[in-house]
Amino acid sequence: MVAPSPRSGLALWLACLITAVVVPPLIAPPVVTPEQPSATIDERAVSELSRRLDQLEHQIESVQLKAYEAPEPRPLRGDAQQLAFDVDASQPDTLDGFFDRLARLEKFENQRQEVLSQKALEQSQREAVELMAQVYRRKQAHATILDPNAGDLEKAHAWRGLREGDDLAWNDDVILEMTRVGAESENDCAREVVWIGADGRHTSPLMVEPLMRALNSDPIANVREEAADALGHYRDYPGVLAALRAAGDSDASPSVRKEALKALRRLLDG
Repeated sequence: MVAPSPRSGLALWLACLITAVVVPPLIAPPVVTPEQPSATIDERAVSELSRRLDQLEHQIESVQLKAYEAPEPRPLRGDAQQLAFDVDASQPDTLDGFFDRLARLEKFENQRQEVLSQKALEQSQREAVELMAQVYRRKQAHATILDPNAGDLEKAHAWRGLREGDDLAWNDDVILEMTRVGAESENDCAREVVWIGADGRHTSPLMVEPLMRALNSDPIANVREEAADALGHYRDYPGVLAALRAAGDSDASPSVRKEALKALRRLLDG
């Protein structure tokens, strides 16, 4: 039996040592070292937040809104404080400082919303009151116009008061009574006021024939003039253009001719 050589034993020992020390690190998975948060990124985010808060505070403090308590402006820095701040500008605002500034902004916004809500409520109340008043005025005017004991001039003024009323201001009964007054009343002023009242934002086919008769045959020039003006709202009705053209050419009154031609141009220009 041959004894092992001392050199071969040493080589075997070295091979085992290398295997034990070098090979395991090569086989084991690499250890991932967690990245540390970037202080630069955090400082940039804080600086951006501070900048945006500055802008918002400036906008809010420049708002002039009644019935709210304006936030107290941030005190201005003195020269020494500003110099120290510029030197130490890398230091971000504290978290408490951010919360204080946000609280001021929230307080302003809450007060602003209260003011806006109050204004909206007041506007709604005003509109409701006006609507009730409008309905009341309409009912009163209708009652006067349809009252057999009311005088023609009183009816005419009630009718004129409806000219800027709502879409329910006119109805057939009211129109028929007023065209009767405009055609038959012995009160010249009442007839004139009737046709003034007809020149509103409302129109009705029931008005066309009485208006053309008044333009053609009423003895008072002022009445014919107001009838011509009122007919200027009835472009699509047969005979209206011809009646205005005839009055514009041959009426005895210059003012009636002028008004008839004006109404005719308005209809032709559409």
